[in-house]
Amino acid sequence: MKLKHEGFSKARLHPAAGNDREISYAKAWEVENKMSGTLQHLIPQCSERDAQVAATVIQWLGSNVGNSFLNKVIAENENVRASLNVSA
Repeated sequence: MKLKHEGFSKARLHPAAGNDREISYAKAWEVENKMSGTLQHLIPQCSERDAQVAATVIQWLGSNVGNSFLNKVIAENENVRASLNVSA
């Protein structure tokens, strides 16, 4: 089955919505899955709904709230910072 890698909030990906980071994350996720099939490796027998949920989470990471979450995890965890070669 060829999965679509679009999240639930497709309207937020319209260029006029001004969510450039979300658009970047969503596009990168789509490319990643076309190139390597990451999602199907993570979720064997992945359904279309599974793909949509995963794409929604990836897109959310690019939102202001999702990006703040990532920054908080990085700031609070020395091991994560070290693995990313990021200083505090």
